[in-house]
Amino acid sequence: MVPASSPPFDLGFVATHRLHQLLSSSPALNTLLAALNTVFVGFLGSGVDFPVGNVSFFLFFSGHVAGSVIASLDMRRMERWELAWTFDVLNVLQAVRLLGTRGHYTIDLAAGVGAGFLFDSLAGKYEERKRKEAITTAKEAFI
Repeated sequence: MVPASSPPFDLGFVATHRLHQLLSSSPALNTLLAALNTVFVGFLGSGVDFPVGNVSFFLFFSGHVAGSVIASLDMRRMERWELAWTFDVLNVLQAVRLLGTRGHYTIDLAAGVGAGFLFDSLAGKYEERKRKEAITTAKEAFI
């Protein structure tokens, strides 16, 4: 838990200072934006999507951001370009909200983007290996 009296220096926090003041003074708006964020990442729901008072939920990387990157990459593979761009725009808005509410540090969000690319790549390699194994097994069955 980071005490309010000595917040960390974070460029994302500096950039979203006004949004943070607005959300701090308007809990209803904060809750609305959290609800919209929850709808966006419904496939990655979390118990801390909604504001839970003065409880820290800083993580090393944002799983919501990573999941959104994976969804965007998947839409690109399927050549659903408009949906991929929609995911990207919503992910940026989600990142701004998370910085504004102090839900993540900037590094958490950047690491989430990287984790999304990494996990998507690993999943692709896993599927490729399984496909090759299936082809090899099918060939051996005919021999």
